[in-house]
Amino acid sequence: MFAACTDGLRCGWAAARTARNACTPAVASCAYLAHRQALNQRERGLYDLIDTALARREPSTVLPGVGSFARAAELYHLVCHDRPGYIYASRTICGSDPGPTSGDVRLDFVYRMEPEAAARALRKMERRATRLLRRVDRTAPAGVIALQVHDLLLRDFTYTHQGAVPHEMPDGADDADDCHFAHAALIGHSAVCDGWSLAYKYLLDRVGVASAVVWGQAGDAESPAGNHVWNVVDIADKLGGYHRWSHVDVTWDGTCSAPGVVSHGNFGLNGRQAAATHTVESPGFDPVCVAADYYRAHGLQVRCASQAVELARRLGYPNAGFELQLPCCGDADAQAQCQAVAKRLSREFRVPVRTRLIPESRVVLVFPSPRVFKI
Repeated sequence: MFAACTDGLRCGWAAARTARNACTPAVASCAYLAHRQALNQRERGLYDLIDTALARREPSTVLPGVGSFARAAELYHLVCHDRPGYIYASRTICGSDPGPTSGDVRLDFVYRMEPEAAARALRKMERRATRLLRRVDRTAPAGVIALQVHDLLLRDFTYTHQGAVPHEMPDGADDADDCHFAHAALIGHSAVCDGWSLAYKYLLDRVGVASAVVWGQAGDAESPAGNHVWNVVDIADKLGGYHRWSHVDVTWDGTCSAPGVVSHGNFGLNGRQAAATHTVESPGFDPVCVAADYYRAHGLQVRCASQAVELARRLGYPNAGFELQLPCCGDADAQAQCQAVAKRLSREFRVPVRTRLIPESRVVLVFPSPRVFKI
């Protein structure tokens, strides 16, 4: 039985290499397969069988010796999260129970888009990515590129369960399910957490920055923990060096952002910082993560309201909003310091000031009231 299983996996690896070479570039090109790298050699062969079948839009595949349908389903989801271009593959799958002696499982795939509709959507994704990434300095270290892509993606952010804008989407797509896929974020600018995280990975793959989409539970003081998806990204600050992994939650940064101010409170978190609000439950890639220290690196940390005023002048306030990070303190102290900063800025600049506090990271977004501008 072991020999038969090994022969099946060898055939799977060969088929996977052939299929990946023949795939549509928008689906298979330059993807960093983080979850695949976290598997042992035997399960990489099973992963490749699924990858091959999805690339070819085959109706099913048999995973020799996988042992259980649950593990087969986990491998399927790892493939889908490593490949943001598989927008046509439903998250719902069916299959058979393992054989009594072989442990083989057949997976039956569900395709949510017709081939022509998927091809049109992928072409739109490619054009949108090309326009966005023209503004990225591809000669910079991975951490700089990851930050630039983060900011470009979130300039037009909407969190919604309603799917993408209908006229922007191809015919034949399951509109109710669109919000969970990368094309909803990139084409329609409207998605939920997995759509935005997959879109971020899709863009990072295009510029050669290693990343992974992970999932688990997330919640803060204002909302209870629930299912959530985010990224683990290489933030290396040197060219040609080792990977420096860090948590990035583009969805939380998008929902925390203010008009004209993109939040970075969830960019570049180490394991301890992320664990305060996020718990990884995905079965694949889960490396040790380090902090990017975005606010310190960009000179956005302040110790008092006077320093906030100096920072505001340097960043062009009130013509532009900005971010700052408060010193370490409890939630109550952070609220008081945020109010003190707003009061001082209002007095100094003689304009109404609006602020938004992100307690977990002690980040304050400052933006002038629209009442000070003529409309």
